[in-house]
Amino acid sequence: MNNNSPNRVSIKNLRPLDFAIIGIAIVIAGFLLVESVKPFLAERHFREGYYLMQKNFPRFAIVEMKEAMELAPWEPRYALHLGKAYELAASRAISKESKIENLMAAEKLFQTIVRLDRQNPWYLNRLSYVYNQLATIDPEHAEQHQAKSLDYVRQAAAVDKFNPLFQVGYAQMLHRQGKFDEAAELYQQVVDWDPNMLEASYNLGDLAGRRGSIDAAIQYYESVYKANPDFLRTRQALSRYYLQLGQPEKAIPFLEEEAQKDPRQLNTYHSLAVAYSQAGRHDDAIRLCDQLLNVRPDFFGAVQVKVFSLHKLGKKQQARAEVNAYIAKYPNHKGAKALLKQIN
Repeated sequence: MNNNSPNRVSIKNLRPLDFAIIGIAIVIAGFLLVESVKPFLAERHFREGYYLMQKNFPRFAIVEMKEAMELAPWEPRYALHLGKAYELAASRAISKESKIENLMAAEKLFQTIVRLDRQNPWYLNRLSYVYNQLATIDPEHAEQHQAKSLDYVRQAAAVDKFNPLFQVGYAQMLHRQGKFDEAAELYQQVVDWDPNMLEASYNLGDLAGRRGSIDAAIQYYESVYKANPDFLRTRQALSRYYLQLGQPEKAIPFLEEEAQKDPRQLNTYHSLAVAYSQAGRHDDAIRLCDQLLNVRPDFFGAVQVKVFSLHKLGKKQQARAEVNAYIAKYPNHKGAKALLKQIN
C-alpha cells in the first residue's frame, strides 16, 4: 500500500482550523448522545419515584421525580406525579407548616401544567383538589383557597360538560360550600345522564336530609344500597333516618350488617343497641351494652341505653345501681348525675 497516497489525510497536514472543526464536531456528537439518553434516564427515575409513591415513601419519591423533571422538563406527566408526591408528603406531615409547604409546592407544579394546557380537565380538577386541601389545613386563608378550588373545578366541568365525574366534582364543591340548590341541580343532572353514578344519588340523599325531607333521603339511599350495599356510609344513613322516624325494626338489619362488616366501629354497636331498645328488644340491648362497656368502660352512651332498657323491664333498682357504679368510677361526670336524678 502506498502511504503517500494523495487521498490519505495525515494529522501532520491538518491546520488549526481543522482541529477546531473536529473538536466542535466531537462536542456536538457528545451533546447529542447525552440528550438522546436523557429521556431514558428520566423514565427510569420516574418509574423509581412512582414505585416509591406506591410504597408510601413520598420524600424519596420526590427526589426521583425531581431528577426525572430535570432530565425531561417538557414532560407534564413527571410534573403531575411530582405534584402528587408532594400531596402525599403533605398528608403524612405532622406540622401544619410542613403540610402547607408541601401543598404549595404541588400547587406551583399544577399551575405550571395548567398554563401549558388549559383545556385538560384532569389538570384543572387536580389543582382544585389541592386548594381544597389547603382550605382545610390553612383556616386563615380558607376563603381564598375555597374560591380558587371552586373556580378550577368549575373550569374542569365546563371543559368536559358531558363527563359525570367532573360534574359531580363541581357539585360536591358547591355542596361543601353550602350552595345546596346549585349542587342538587347538578347531581340530578348527573343521575339523569347516568343512574349508575351512585355518588350523585348518595349526595342527593344527604341534601334531602339536610332540608328535612327524610322520606326523599331514604328513597335516594335505598336506591344506592340496592346498587351497592357497601357504597360509602349508606347503611349508617338509612339506619339513622329510620331511627329518626321511629322505625327501629327497619334500622336494625342495616346496623347488624354494618356491625358484621366492621366489628371495630363501637358507634355502630351503640346505634344497634339504641335500635334494639327502641324496638322493645331490651335483653338484646342490654347484652350489647355490656359488650361495649367491657371494651370501653367509660362509654356513657352504652350506660344510658342499658339503664333505659333496665328501667323498661322494671329493673329499676338494677338501673340505679348501674348509674351509681359509673359515678363511682367517674365522679365528675355531669351526664351520669343527671341520669341518676332522672330515674329516681
